[in-house]
Amino acid sequence: MATIRKKREKWCVEIRRSFHKHLSKSFITKQDAQRWARETEHLIEIGQYAGLSEANKTTLKQLLERYEREVSPRRRTTSDKYLIRNIMQHDLVNKLLAHISSKDIAEFRDARLNSISQRLHSKVSVSSVNHELSILCDFIKKAINKWCCYIC
Repeated sequence: MATIRKKREKWCVEIRRSFHKHLSKSFITKQDAQRWARETEHLIEIGQYAGLSEANKTTLKQLLERYEREVSPRRRTTSDKYLIRNIMQHDLVNKLLAHISSKDIAEFRDARLNSISQRLHSKVSVSSVNHELSILCDFIKKAINKWCCYIC
């Protein structure tokens, strides 16, 4: 059974099983905490819980390179390589997948829109940033669904 308790403004969930590693996560609402605890315990019981071990070893850059190798050639558009090269110029790509949050993606977006990039000093269009974000979204979905790189 999971332990759910309030810690400051967040709800903390801890799952301890003798045959499984200790898991914990924080949520803003109690309902989200209870839902995650139920789903995670169920997955552990049926043996389908996938941990973050792969995400703790893989950087965003490695995943982008894999995406460029395996997925990009099959797509109709030819601009993927250009967009991936633009994404690779930012510090975000050196982070481990397990440490990337929505805040990091928002900072990346803001940096691209405000042309804070170290290498490129020209302002980019909103359309270009949207294309880059769609590539990020697509390869993160591929990482989770196809490559078993779970990102929390």
